[in-house]
Amino acid sequence: MSALAFMLAAQVGLAEPPQCRAIDAALSVSPATVTVGTPPTFTIVLKNVSDASVRVLDPRDERRTDLTQTYYELVFEQNGRALTNLRRVISDPGPIDSSNFFMLPAGGSVKTALTTPIDLRSLPEGKYSAHIRITLNPLTRPVPPCRSGRVSFTVAK
Repeated sequence: MSALAFMLAAQVGLAEPPQCRAIDAALSVSPATVTVGTPPTFTIVLKNVSDASVRVLDPRDERRTDLTQTYYELVFEQNGRALTNLRRVISDPGPIDSSNFFMLPAGGSVKTALTTPIDLRSLPEGKYSAHIRITLNPLTRPVPPCRSGRVSFTVAK
């Protein structure tokens, strides 16, 4: 699917991004079961599986949570459907410059915790899955997103 066709399909909810290629994006959740009102913690490991360095938006050390929450967006699902009506605060990304990127060398990896503007304390009891919609370099045109694999977690009483 061309980048333009994908972006149009994504706007109307017909497509999700493909899994990332040059970067292996492994999402984990801890703990796998939480009580209502307690949010789980999400961590991502980005590993460069290509033969060359890859320029990526820097998610390390919570340097720019506004950028991380926008370009490493946690997407929550239940019964295979994206949850779009969750309570959230506004997370508007500010300007991006070259200091917001780093080169991930071939074979290199980086691990970081992710935050979300979604109020996970408000999730009702149930089984959920999550993945990350990733925009590695939002300054390129077109901006083709990709995604991590999915993780599952449970919210219990």
